[in-house]
Amino acid sequence: MELKRKEELTQEAKNFFEVYKSKVIGTSARERENVVYLPFSYLAEFSPDLAEEVLQKPSETIALLEDALAQLEIQKNPRIRLTSLPETAQLKVRHIRAKHLDQLLWIEGIVRQASDVRPQVVNARFECPTCGAILSVLQIDRKFNEPSRCSCGRKGQFKLLSKEMVDAQRIVIEESPDSLDGGEQPKRMNVFLQEDLVEPRLEERTTPGSRIRVFGVLKEVPVPLQTGAISTRFDLAIEANNIIPMEETFADLKISEEDEKQIRELAADPLIYKKLSKSISPSVYGIDDVKEALMLQLFSGIRKKKSDGGQTRGNIHILLVGDPGVAKSVTLKFISRIAPKGRYVSGKATTGAGLTAAVIKDEFLKGWSLEAGAMVLANKGTVCVDEIEKMDEHDRSTMHEAMEQQCYHYETPITLANGEEIKIGELVEGLFEKNKEKIIEGKDCLILPYNELEILTTDFKKVYKTKVDRISKHKAFNRFVKIKFSHGREIKVTPEHPIFTVENGKIITKRADTVKIGDPIPIPLNAPIPGEEQILERIERNPRAKQHARLPEKNGPALFKIVGYLIAEGSREKNRGKVIGVNFTNSDKRVLDDFEEAMKTTFNLTPYKQLKVDEHAPRYMYRYTSRELAEFFIRNMPEILKTSGEKSIPKFALRGRKEDIARMLSALFEGDGYATIKERTIRIGYKTKSKQLASQIQDLLLRFKIRSSITENRGFYRVGITEYTNIQRFQEEIKFVTPEKNQIIENYLKEKTIKRFVKNRVPQEFNQRIMEIIEKEGIKHVGKYSSYDIKYDHIKRKEAFCFSTPFLQQLAIQVKQKESKEFLETLIGEIGWESVIGIEIVPNEEEKWVYDVTIEPTHAFISQATILHNTVTISKANIQATLRAETSVLAAGNPKLGRFDPFTPIPQQIDISPALLSRFDVIFVLRDIPNKTQDEAIATYVLEEHQQEVIREVIEPELLRKYIAYAQKCKPRLSDEAVAEIKRFYVSLRNQSVSSDKDIKPIPITARQLEAIVRLSEACARVRLSDTVVSADAKRAIELLQRSLRQVGYDEDTKTFDIDRITTGITSSRRGKIIAVREAIAKLESRIGKLIPVEEIEREVGEKVTKMEIEDAISELKKKGDIFEPKHGFIQITT
Repeated sequence: MELKRKEELTQEAKNFFEVYKSKVIGTSARERENVVYLPFSYLAEFSPDLAEEVLQKPSETIALLEDALAQLEIQKNPRIRLTSLPETAQLKVRHIRAKHLDQLLWIEGIVRQASDVRPQVVNARFECPTCGAILSVLQIDRKFNEPSRCSCGRKGQFKLLSKEMVDAQRIVIEESPDSLDGGEQPKRMNVFLQEDLVEPRLEERTTPGSRIRVFGVLKEVPVPLQTGAISTRFDLAIEANNIIPMEETFADLKISEEDEKQIRELAADPLIYKKLSKSISPSVYGIDDVKEALMLQLFSGIRKKKSDGGQTRGNIHILLVGDPGVAKSVTLKFISRIAPKGRYVSGKATTGAGLTAAVIKDEFLKGWSLEAGAMVLANKGTVCVDEIEKMDEHDRSTMHEAMEQQCYHYETPITLANGEEIKIGELVEGLFEKNKEKIIEGKDCLILPYNELEILTTDFKKVYKTKVDRISKHKAFNRFVKIKFSHGREIKVTPEHPIFTVENGKIITKRADTVKIGDPIPIPLNAPIPGEEQILERIERNPRAKQHARLPEKNGPALFKIVGYLIAEGSREKNRGKVIGVNFTNSDKRVLDDFEEAMKTTFNLTPYKQLKVDEHAPRYMYRYTSRELAEFFIRNMPEILKTSGEKSIPKFALRGRKEDIARMLSALFEGDGYATIKERTIRIGYKTKSKQLASQIQDLLLRFKIRSSITENRGFYRVGITEYTNIQRFQEEIKFVTPEKNQIIENYLKEKTIKRFVKNRVPQEFNQRIMEIIEKEGIKHVGKYSSYDIKYDHIKRKEAFCFSTPFLQQLAIQVKQKESKEFLETLIGEIGWESVIGIEIVPNEEEKWVYDVTIEPTHAFISQATILHNTVTISKANIQATLRAETSVLAAGNPKLGRFDPFTPIPQQIDISPALLSRFDVIFVLRDIPNKTQDEAIATYVLEEHQQEVIREVIEPELLRKYIAYAQKCKPRLSDEAVAEIKRFYVSLRNQSVSSDKDIKPIPITARQLEAIVRLSEACARVRLSDTVVSADAKRAIELLQRSLRQVGYDEDTKTFDIDRITTGITSSRRGKIIAVREAIAKLESRIGKLIPVEEIEREVGEKVTKMEIEDAISELKKKGDIFEPKHGFIQITT
């Protein structure tokens, strides 16, 4: 720009701001950022010349305007953001070409990707030596880029004026589906945001799925080659001047007055429902019920806020289950085209990230981007998922992550890296309270980025400590799944929570509600917690005390020994309800002397010794009465002063040094432990009434790499140690106090020549892959074991063996290929395997929240002596985002066996979890049954379509889309008549008489179906463009739901609707038979003992239950872990 011209325009700009000062500066400037919002119309009205320069030479002219503001001293370092541009400056992304370079334009679309915000050099200003033009070049590659050319024709040798280091973000804008014609694919454009445009307030409005308008300058972006040179091809990007978030509604479509007139005429037509239904997928014959439901889904219900602050969705979810060739895919594709913001995805090609969001590498800003998936892009629209049963179960679960979170119950204990144990709910709530200002609000969840907490994790080779990435709390679901493991521990999680297991030689995750009895689960074989010395709480001296206790300031070996003894054999001394000291009781003088010496060394106290003579062997009670001592224990270790069934290890002791913990465990095992020999087998263990104490001992033993298991019998919990290596480590690291028990162990270790590895085995699911490695590597022998014998024992044998870790250690030495070696390292490292022995569905009676911690990148943590999975909230690669996914779901699936069986419940026919099935408002079955009349009608209809001569009386797709969009303005409310109609149906159906003599009455529908009727009724009112739901709307919705329930929710045994047929696959009649069998087993146990023959069960239930139904009931009870089969033909109740 020439100097004279620049001066003229600068003066013009000053005049403009003088005149429009009050309008522009007074109302739009934000004091802190010095941002001035400028409507283009003001500029065009005052100076058409200046306005034209802004459009043609935006970078220079906007900089000039900012300089003019600065010279007038109206604003310091101002930034001008345009809030409007003429319609002529709007372009579709697909129409942007090279001729638009360096011009000001605006586009609209949906944010598809968003990178993280990062400070860097984002812009460099150069001066052209020839004409003096100022050129701005985006710096978006690793290499610093100079201008390639100037408008005057000069190439190269430009003078660098300045570099800007600002906060920057790249977003990718995709054309909205509303703006596309036919089968057009949406195009994308990179947009670069800077400074105030990436502030948190605006960043929240540009998360993937948001609809925005972008004003900016089109720039060229050099494309670097791998050689480091610059390609002759350039990318295009928009350097944003401003972004305007747009309201996300169905009314994005432009509706003319003529359109509105047509829509209102259609709404007044008494046959409108029929006309609209026929207009849904008109190329498909019949399926009128389905078409009506799909039509109502497009109109949808109303999203409402509940009195407790929660939300009820307005979206209607529909599932189509059917035989092959019944036009499911055709119907889904039609809906995806007709629905505003519709998206079609195929289950076999879709991942959970493709449905919700994915984190991808940002090749421009060299960081990470969050890319929106189909459900987010279809926010306030419809996503159509075809072949849903072919999706991976974990991916499928992301469809309703906002509805059912994947987390742990509040009471779940979690072990920190310093050894401390705390309930996960208590941990999360405490940190939330301390960091309120950092909490990110998500969809039905709260997330706190927090990396100051250390926890144990694993890469399935080693166990090591790491920092937590974030913690979160999520709205709880209505039930939990309690899973019991064979080493005695259990967890309570949400139905969708991932559980680590093995399948086809790979470690995978399964949803908690799909885990089965016998599934292998990984456990740690080590807990690398060295511990530390703690400072103990000081106690004030009692001036009236005759004997003062010497109270330690730090912990140490003697204090840990005392703790162990008192947990095992200690009690509290009380006077008038107050604790005034502690007692220790034992019959072995050596143990009594050891305790007395430890108390003297630590507290400088001597006991009153009292002989106890009763039905048990004579023993002494050593009584230590001291209020100072009592207060010391109350302050530092109140856990040991509780009754025997409530005792636990003090918190400070869990954080103690490893060598001190060894002394505590030694005293513990001496007091209530045992070491006995029985039939060439040694038994070493600890017995207690406290389940928590047993769990803590098992966790502490892991610090010494000692594997143990917990069993329960008659109210006592035993921590048992088996196998040579574990016993050897116990003797080396811990041992008993008295020599007799130690001698038993020493003799066993010396005499044992054959060392068994019952526990040190990997699951059979690994056998095939291990054998493939042996054959691939050409290994003929592993030790003295030939490859032929290995294959027979582990593959061909009817009851195949599992591979032991010592064998795999020998094999790993011979393996040469890197991939095989790495695989074997996961099997011989610090990970062992147990199995699932019990599964129970537990109703959520009072928990409002569930909790989780997130560990990157392993997504695993060690707790409950088990390797547990944490879930991934949409907060990946340090990108925190709240994604919008208020989306209607239309899904289609095929039955497992190819054809639908009307006598088998839906959950047993389609591979979808009951939790996900329950989220669908209506489910329809599409069957292909030969029928001459029907077949002729279908053939005629299809052939007419191919002739392309028939004209169907349907509403044109474009008008139908506008009708749906226009109807969204209506917000219908339930009338009293509609409420009465829905209530009458709900109450009468739930309380109808049942033609069954079973005690268990079926549940025809639940409150979930009640809400579905409300949504369908509201959609009916919207079809009429009414703001009131009338009785006729409610009746139509009820009839539609009844037609759906007749197909999938009718129980032939009870001759009534049974919603459990859909949600669980177990009808009330079947459940009654399972309960009858369970009760029969309980009665038989009291009569004939624990081992119950199946024939006795058949006699007990008599003719009430058939033999096949008894087998089904036994199978179901085994799955739940209520019973097990110790040997063929016999049943035993799980204790």
